[in-house]
Amino acid sequence: MKEVITKYSNRKFYSKTQKKYLTLLDIYLAHKEGKELKIVTHVRKEVITYRTIMQCYAFFADEQDCMFELTC
Repeated sequence: MKEVITKYSNRKFYSKTQKKYLTLLDIYLAHKEGKELKIVTHVRKEVITYRTIMQCYAFFADEQDCMFELTC
């Protein structure tokens, strides 16, 4: 089951499953662990999973993470 994370207009991410705010690092580590994520905007319910995970890898990935398979 995918964990649904909501991104609010103040740029905070909230997980209803974990009942807490998440950082980009939390999302990055969850994706690396193989967890299925779905990230949506609060107002429009637009799915932004791919864009957010790519942003995470841009910030936190090292050279060993360059070859990865992105599944959304």
